[in-house]
Amino acid sequence: GVLAASLFMLFHGRDGPMQTGQRDYIMAVMLLVAYACLFRALRRGVDTWMIGFGFAAGIAMTFKPTPAPFALLLLVLVAFQVRRQGRGWIKPVLFALAGLCAPLAVIVAYLHSEHALRAFVDVTRIAWPYYATLGRETFPSLVAKISPSVWGFEIGRAHV
Repeated sequence: GVLAASLFMLFHGRDGPMQTGQRDYIMAVMLLVAYACLFRALRRGVDTWMIGFGFAAGIAMTFKPTPAPFALLLLVLVAFQVRRQGRGWIKPVLFALAGLCAPLAVIVAYLHSEHALRAFVDVTRIAWPYYATLGRETFPSLVAKISPSVWGFEIGRAHV
């Protein structure tokens, strides 16, 4: 954990304060909060902490949908772990799903109030699949684009 946190600070801290508001960083913090609530619920046997897990994971999913499969996989693992502890699994999973739905419901309500829900649905059905097929990259180009600036790569070109 200390090594991972140190590397995270070195790679991303070097990019300066202008990078502190990145969505991925906020999602990572919310997923850490979700994990903390999850561990608290499993260790103490208090199912209501699962609402916190779901709420934090739901907030992370409002930034990007990528945490969704991760959160659902964790729910499956929680169900197995709680059953192994000899407790019922339905109650903690329902608490987590309730917490998960709350931030998503707020986003849907906001989009509806701004008359943008139909546009959002159109973007997810039409534009995302279209853009997913664009931009076939070579492996060196992908490495250059995902590498932190510490490694000496520039976006789009690798200086190897």
